Amino acid sequence: MPKILLSLSIVLIIAAAVLGFLTLEQKIPGLKTAATEAQGKLTAMQSDVDKSKGDLKAAKAQLATTMDEIKTAKADLSTAQVSLSSERGKVTDLEGQIKTLKDQIASSGSTVTPVVDTGENPLAAKVKELETKVQELDTLNQTLVTKADTSEKKAKEHEAEIAHYKGQIMAKGLQGQVLAVNGAYNFVVLSIGDKQGVVMNAQMIIVRGDRMVAKVKITSVEPATSIADIIPGSGAGDSRIEPGDRVVYTGA
Repeated sequence: MPKILLSLSIVLIIAAAVLGFLTLEQKIPGLKTAATEAQGKLTAMQSDVDKSKGDLKAAKAQLATTMDEIKTAKADLSTAQVSLSSERGKVTDLEGQIKTLKDQIASSGSTVTPVVDTGENPLAAKVKELETKVQELDTLNQTLVTKADTSEKKAKEHEAEIAHYKGQIMAKGLQGQVLAVNGAYNFVVLSIGDKQGVVMNAQMIIVRGDRMVAKVKITSVEPATSIADIIPGSGAGDSRIEPGDRVVYTGA
């Protein structure tokens, strides 16, 4: 009798092994398809990250060029303003000389028509020449001020663009672990941070095995860790987040 039971047990074990093997054979094509799809998604994710990094690099290059433009524009503006001040000083000096000459003529009681009032007076001609130059420098000064303002506006736009791309570059598929759970305040501490590319306000999912436990939103980022609030109502059934659970960024 024991021999019969032993033989029967062996037969059942062999049958179970054969059944398991056949079941596995049936699953293999599906697993291969799933693996291919996952690889395709990963490739697409990496392509998105590479594009964002390329855009960020281009924005930084544009910002550097604009900053050079600002530096040049401000240098030109400074030079023009110095020239303008100098020419205005010359005009003031010459006008002072003309006034002195007029006062001298007036005080002498001369009835001769003062030559300073004629267009042939060298000082008066010089004043007109300098006044024309001052007007030209005023125009140049305004043009350079406008150019500097425009360049600074462009720089701010590029800085905003850089900030935008920095906020978007978080690699899809980025993973970490839950280090701690605070049920009282409904947040978790994660094992990934700024060095791994975590950004503020990103939403990630907590998974255990092959099922989702909950969703979280990043609220604080440190160099090697981060804190995330648990999104209310995102949990699967009565599942609770536990230390050791995986956290994954899906790009959603």
